[in-house]
Amino acid sequence: MKIHYPILLVICFILGTLKIYAQEQMDNSSRIMDATSMHNLGFKSLSNNQLQEALEYTKKAVDLRLELLGEKNKDYIISLHNLAVCYAGLCKYEDALNTELKVCNLIDVSGLKNDTINALASRLLGNHYYNMGNIGLYSGNKMRSMYRR
Repeated sequence: MKIHYPILLVICFILGTLKIYAQEQMDNSSRIMDATSMHNLGFKSLSNNQLQEALEYTKKAVDLRLELLGEKNKDYIISLHNLAVCYAGLCKYEDALNTELKVCNLIDVSGLKNDTINALASRLLGNHYYNMGNIGLYSGNKMRSMYRR
């Protein structure tokens, strides 16, 4: 039986490439699960009013989701929204405002048609402006959340 070494080399190369690709996919899946775990731990800490702990978990979730999913992904935008909530809870209103503005912009750019996220983001924007003493902007964002579609 004659062995065709060039064909054997091509087959080995293809199998090696497939193995590397499969490993990369498994690594990505594992990291996405890590991001989801960080998001859930942040949400649980936020619910228990452990704001500093919630901030740390949520920042990790935001960073991982941005890296793995991109900024137009719904899960990234939700984690970013939760980060704004953490900042507001810690009375870091300027950070909360800037983060929530980014959430609203990403909702618009990504074409997300989730009324719940839109309403929450607009409502929190109004609250952040109010907490910072910008009453006129507060009422404008309150109207925006009512009529945003």
